[in-house]
Amino acid sequence: MRLKIKYLDGIRLKRSVIAGCNHVINKKEYLNNINVFPVPDGDTGTNMASTLKNIAETVEKEELHEIDSMAIVLADSALMGARGNSGVIMAQFFQGMNEGLQGSAKCTTKKFSDAVQKATKSAWSAISNPVEGTILSVIRDWGKSVEKNADKTDDFSELFRESLADAKQSLANTPKQMAALAKAGVVDAGAQGFVTMLEGVLDFIENGRISDIKRQGLSETEDEAMEAHIDEHAFEEITYQFCTECLLVGENMDREKIRESLNQFGDSLIVAGSTKKVKIHLHSNTPEDVFEVLADHGHVISTKIDDMKQQFLNAHSENVQDTAIAIDSCCDLPLEYIRRNHIHVIPLNVHFGEQIYIDRLTLTPKKFYEKLTSSPDHPKSSQPTPAKFKESYERLLQIYKNVISIHLSSKLSGTYQGALSMARQVAQDKIFCFDSMSASVGIGVMVREIEPMIRENAPVEKIIQHLEYCRNNMKVFISVQTMDYLIKGGRVSKARGAIAKLLNIRPVLTVQDGAVVPIAKAFGHSNALRKVMDLVKATTKNRKKPRFGIAHANSIGIADWYATQLSRYYEIDRDDILITDVSTVIATHAGPGAAAIAVLSDP
Repeated sequence: MRLKIKYLDGIRLKRSVIAGCNHVINKKEYLNNINVFPVPDGDTGTNMASTLKNIAETVEKEELHEIDSMAIVLADSALMGARGNSGVIMAQFFQGMNEGLQGSAKCTTKKFSDAVQKATKSAWSAISNPVEGTILSVIRDWGKSVEKNADKTDDFSELFRESLADAKQSLANTPKQMAALAKAGVVDAGAQGFVTMLEGVLDFIENGRISDIKRQGLSETEDEAMEAHIDEHAFEEITYQFCTECLLVGENMDREKIRESLNQFGDSLIVAGSTKKVKIHLHSNTPEDVFEVLADHGHVISTKIDDMKQQFLNAHSENVQDTAIAIDSCCDLPLEYIRRNHIHVIPLNVHFGEQIYIDRLTLTPKKFYEKLTSSPDHPKSSQPTPAKFKESYERLLQIYKNVISIHLSSKLSGTYQGALSMARQVAQDKIFCFDSMSASVGIGVMVREIEPMIRENAPVEKIIQHLEYCRNNMKVFISVQTMDYLIKGGRVSKARGAIAKLLNIRPVLTVQDGAVVPIAKAFGHSNALRKVMDLVKATTKNRKKPRFGIAHANSIGIADWYATQLSRYYEIDRDDILITDVSTVIATHAGPGAAAIAVLSDP
């Protein structure tokens, strides 16, 4: 006769949750295959598994016997690791359960039911426009069943058995509630993930042993390998391209005000968390604008931007792109080009005193130049954290077979070494880090060179060979409008800088062997611009097929002058010249008014 389980404490909650998490992790590909709503991009299983894996790994380390203490860890780990629509909803579900369990060392079925009601209400409150036929519907129906059965039994085994049956019935009803599911012939993937978690919990309660709690599990069975029938027009129906997420940290944050500030930027908005930590999920076409707005509410400490159109193509198209291009934010390319070609950016950070901003995301060029004139602190930059590299690479490898990660010269930053170190840990046979030995638009021209090869699925080795060719034949020349930022950044001594300013001398810089060094000087800024053009002409003499890129630091007029000179002298179309603004990290060292020409030519 099976013994009744009449209470849950912290340890029992932990073991049950880990068992449920493991069950979902082992079914992630099945969940990916049936992913239809809100976008059929084939990642619901991956996102839920990632969210629950973070929960399982975190709570596994804890030995908290009071259930309210374990619930705090559970809620926090869910929020920190939440990914995707369903993952963020799950995080808010656990946040509500945490609130419902506070003040209790143990809980009965009745107390658990009360916590589930709070969790249900909390999950629904996170969504701006909740839709029936989703994970929310199943959470609500399961919660009602828990409430009904908690009045009948004090045994958790019976409570979960009876309520799981109702949750499965609710899951079966999701195609009746949403036409897209009925058309595809599947149930909602997020709802299925929630039911799968409950199945794992019940299986552990009734049949499991403590020694069985391991995150590696059995492979999926053949009969589960079904797929949704996706309409051929589904790609065109993806209104918002980027799944945009971040974690916001602050004090007394108002989730409703945050929600109101984001409604204009897209759909599928979820705002989950507490007054101190908030997880944001939004489908948007302008993620940079989203992060800039959020910076007014708190400190953005992590970001994620997934290209759902590329995910859709890789999940449902016969022409799958094998290799991803990853760059750091010191690679200067137009934002529209980055989006159109599905290039993944790993941003550096910019510091104004104690304030830390994410290059190009929470600190746009416009905002940067405003702070540059108003802040008493000279900005400094720092490379991406190991965690950011890890998260970026792991996410890309869920979509692509390989990643080519191209970075700012190792002689200018530790970014390349940071990328290389993490690539070796994550998957050194699939991630290929490349030291550009260049900067700014020089890297941008390299990326533009290999992008057609990426689209054609050329072998990685061939792409790397062409990058090496580009590196060996690339020249970058830089003009600066003021010496102030070279002096503040320590690249020019105060004494030499003072003399140069007194004599109105402007240095012309180049990237040589990966380092920025002076190559010429001129009296006055106008003469410095002409000197840059002279150097470009000398570089391309007796060489073939010059390709150009121009980057500017809040100086579109200078960029336009360069473009005019290049198009006239080389008789090329201006549209063939890559023109963009520099990253805020580059502008930190070069200052406003700086501009660069990158030229790649063949022998």
